[in-house]
Amino acid sequence: MRVTLGRVGIIKLADARQKCRELAAAKTLNQHKAPALGLEHALTLFETTHLAATKKRTAAETKRLLRCHFLPALRDDRLEEITTQRLATLLDKLPAERRNSFAAIRLFFTFATRRRCVPHSPLEGLQALKARKKVRVLSPEELAIVWKVVEPVGYPFGTICQVLICSGQRGNQAASLRAKFIACLRQGRRTCI
Repeated sequence: MRVTLGRVGIIKLADARQKCRELAAAKTLNQHKAPALGLEHALTLFETTHLAATKKRTAAETKRLLRCHFLPALRDDRLEEITTQRLATLLDKLPAERRNSFAAIRLFFTFATRRRCVPHSPLEGLQALKARKKVRVLSPEELAIVWKVVEPVGYPFGTICQVLICSGQRGNQAASLRAKFIACLRQGRRTCI
């Protein structure tokens, strides 16, 4: 273990040796505590080491979730001060991104535990949260406004929005449509193989 005690000439050699003995005794008696790591510094470490090795899109989303939902509220906290109740309170405030935010913060604390930044994760033993049901959908009047706004945009993005409005599908579902499926629908067939 390397510890900076002071600058040569400012601290006497005898005082430095005494301080080293005290630190060695504290470590032997398991009283030595590593310097506390703040959430912001730990997040930076997590992003530069763990997330740098993951897929770009997944890493960007995980980073966004952690920095948007957790960092503002916990910026000044040390990792070992963050409790299960505090995280649960923050997660309960999230409507649609609750499940993904839980996965992101659990991944971060798993990383912090493996790096020995904290003795254990505050999320240890908690099950993945269920996303709350969305209670708001666009009204027909709002859909008409969206239709009018995207109509001048045209192909491809305006057309995609119009397909989503007409089909009621999610973006990834509409993205997986194939030309043969549309041809089957035009012919009036319900199944396409």
